[in-house]
Amino acid sequence: MSPKHALPQWLSRKKLPAKPPAPAATLSADDTPLQSGNKSEWVINGITLALDLAKQALDIAGVAPFIGPGAELLGKIIDSYKARPGYQSSWPTHYLFFQEFKDVDEKHDLLAQRITDVTGDICATVLRMQETNYSNQIGRLKQDLEKYAKLIDTASQFIKKYDNQGSITHFLGQDPIQDEMDKLQQDLDLFGARFGNNRLVDLCLQQSTNTQTLEKVYDAVTAVTKEKLEKWLQFPPEMGPKQLETAKLHSEGTGEWFLEDKRFIEWEDYPGVLWVEGPSGAGKSVISSMIIKKLFGMQAQSAPHLFAVAFFYFDFRRKETQSVDVALRRFILQLSEHVPQPFKTLDDHYKLSAGQNPPDSEKLINLVSELLQQLGRTYIVLDALDECDSNSFKQLVGLVANLKAWTRTPLHVFITSQPRDEFTQGFKGITQIALKGKPVDKDIEFFITVKLDDPRLKQWKRHSDQVTKKVTEKAGGI
Repeated sequence: MSPKHALPQWLSRKKLPAKPPAPAATLSADDTPLQSGNKSEWVINGITLALDLAKQALDIAGVAPFIGPGAELLGKIIDSYKARPGYQSSWPTHYLFFQEFKDVDEKHDLLAQRITDVTGDICATVLRMQETNYSNQIGRLKQDLEKYAKLIDTASQFIKKYDNQGSITHFLGQDPIQDEMDKLQQDLDLFGARFGNNRLVDLCLQQSTNTQTLEKVYDAVTAVTKEKLEKWLQFPPEMGPKQLETAKLHSEGTGEWFLEDKRFIEWEDYPGVLWVEGPSGAGKSVISSMIIKKLFGMQAQSAPHLFAVAFFYFDFRRKETQSVDVALRRFILQLSEHVPQPFKTLDDHYKLSAGQNPPDSEKLINLVSELLQQLGRTYIVLDALDECDSNSFKQLVGLVANLKAWTRTPLHVFITSQPRDEFTQGFKGITQIALKGKPVDKDIEFFITVKLDDPRLKQWKRHSDQVTKKVTEKAGGI
């Protein structure tokens, strides 16, 4: 197999069922049914594909140290498979883990498959990133690559220990080592699930395999139908004007520290909730607008239905934006535009109610869940929770808890608020970034420096250090 063909073949293989083909039965000379090597061949083909990908990935400088041990282990696993009875006539002298104990072959196969899947997906991802305009983000996988390298080291040590156990009778008495095998498989499963939820993996693997298999996008419903549904939901305020208004408040060059914060990068790449807390005037809404803009840019590069964005700004100046139910209605309209059959789910509910009473809080939550299930990766931004009606804080905390518990599809939720006791208690365990201290001061200093370049302020230019210091102190981190 040519290594250059390994990547498209791996991506095609991921679309197939996870189970190998059923082995074909033949008869021996005494009419005893025998099984062909279909299963072993299928497994070996997958391992060979992953190994070819690993060999290509070794050419990427920042990846090679992590991938090398995995490539070595895959090579030894292939050798052990080929030495099984029925595939070759003799056993090798090493890695008897995959050869000697036929009664537990299924467990061996499962562990080999886990190692193969994880290695293949990692290598395919970095190779796709190198091929596309995401090559500069390979470094963002460093944490995963380090974890992968540790798992491979653990697997190699375990296999060596397993090999040294001796006879099958001696081995079967070793419950601890069986427990160790189960733990290793569980760790590989957990790592594989986490890595598969990474946004960059979606972009590099899922998009390339799914764009050709997605059903045709259904024709959008007419403007009349959309207006009918908005009317049924009592015309929740459009958020586009608020986004544009808030984005204009952003001074170029400020807020970059936030986008580089490891907690934000973790949230951007992996599902979960990120809570930004800070006093009034700290720039929370401006940061929200930056993120919304960034998300829509990412969405434009994704295949249809694989990436959706919904957002809502609570606003103490506009009473119509201070209700949790109103926010949910706007979310529903925003998400309905991105599902494979735009607005169909919402229209079905409209018909069930004969266009009469709009959905209550519980039905709104259920509608959001139905829509999330039809989408791939979804980002929700909910800004200024403290500007929601205070009588609805409990409902708001419950909504965030529901979204945090969602696991059926990748869901990223970004929330901002001023300090409030209800949120401090209700959002325990949620990753938090507090807007205060040096990062915010640097933004203030940068802003003042830019403003002092204005010719109209030239008389203050020679006092720039004093002005910057005094204003920063007065600002108090906001």
